[in-house]
Amino acid sequence: MIDVEVEMDGMELYGSQVVHVSRPSFRMRFDGIPIFVEFVNDGTETRWEVGPGENDDFRIRLKNFKSRQRVGRLKPIKVGEAEGVRLFLTFTVETLSLESDERVVTFNFYKSNI
Repeated sequence: MIDVEVEMDGMELYGSQVVHVSRPSFRMRFDGIPIFVEFVNDGTETRWEVGPGENDDFRIRLKNFKSRQRVGRLKPIKVGEAEGVRLFLTFTVETLSLESDERVVTFNFYKSNI
């Protein structure tokens, strides 16, 4: 296996994940961190909310991600700090079908020292 390291603006790529989704929400764990992701359609503009959730998890709420083209956030969003490290997130969403909630979601997690 080839080892690839990516650094950007003083942050190191910590991990990436592509998730194929066929429901309006899902849970995942990233390096032991529980994350709850949900898609909400409320008829307003496309936006996201990130922050603490219930049950000690981290919540990512993606509102009105309905485009067949990839949309998301490529500028890293700070999601927290742990053990002397800051964690950041970027993501994209490609909606394949709204009727069946089929999406391809890509997450990149970055870290930097505090």
